[in-house]
Amino acid sequence: MSRRVMRGFDHHEFKRLRLSWRGTGISVQDLSRLSNVSASTLGTWDNGTRTPNIDKLAPVLAVLEAPVSAVVRIPPGERFLSDLRNLASHTQPQLAKAAGMSTQNLSKLERGEIPMTDARAQALAPLLGVSEAEAWAAWQRAKDRPPGTPA
Repeated sequence: MSRRVMRGFDHHEFKRLRLSWRGTGISVQDLSRLSNVSASTLGTWDNGTRTPNIDKLAPVLAVLEAPVSAVVRIPPGERFLSDLRNLASHTQPQLAKAAGMSTQNLSKLERGEIPMTDARAQALAPLLGVSEAEAWAAWQRAKDRPPGTPA
């Protein structure tokens, strides 16, 4: 499971999406029951006091029949590898396994702490739904981010 704070979560858009579901809306209690995510957790997303992790957000959005990009807003030119992973609805362990690398190496790669290679970009790009150039650019942004900025 990924426990890093998700960048770009728009709680207003999440609440709008929930309230407009299939034209009638869906209650927090029903969404909780259908997604197996607690009502209190959903309430904190609704009111903006907490941001979700992708392992909780993905099943909720599956119920709402919406992509992650509907509630996670990060301009393409500002996305890090971790943002691309979240937008593709993968946890670190899921993506690492699919890409044939350890979760530890993926975590370091997402933070720009180990080098991106052609092989890593080739493995990650299709899983993230981006080009290899986009994967490289997202890694470079994480590597070059200012000190103290989470990746």
